[in-house]
Amino acid sequence: MKVYVVSGSSNVGKTNILHRLAILMNGLRGTYRRDATISAVPPSRIPFGADRQYLFEELATGRKIGISTAGDDWEVIDGAFDFFAKNNCDVGFVASKSSGRSIDEIEIRSQAIHVTPVYFWFTWAVNGSRSRNQVQLDTAKILEAVI
Repeated sequence: MKVYVVSGSSNVGKTNILHRLAILMNGLRGTYRRDATISAVPPSRIPFGADRQYLFEELATGRKIGISTAGDDWEVIDGAFDFFAKNNCDVGFVASKSSGRSIDEIEIRSQAIHVTPVYFWFTWAVNGSRSRNQVQLDTAKILEAVI
């Protein structure tokens, strides 16, 4: 299993990036199949900021990709790893603050399943040429490419 962590301080857009990743994957017809039992509402209709868990299957390879949009709290991190394990995910995405007990929990849970998490440190900087939404969407596209 591979674990990817979108990390950063509060309110930089970690949850929205992972939500955008789910919307992006949901829209790539013929590439991924979303498990409708995880959420009856398609990702494109869930308000941003809403914490959800998504399960996708890559059609070409059968790999399962789990996305847990919440993660600032260490107990939520635990729930994300339980979700990944329960669904036999090959790839897992989770959000996390950049320090403290959340990171400690990611390291503990990753060691228990013998994986090294890959961190994407996300900070928000004002750039006059691109909106915050565009930066989040671009970041989601980069995450989709690493799968």
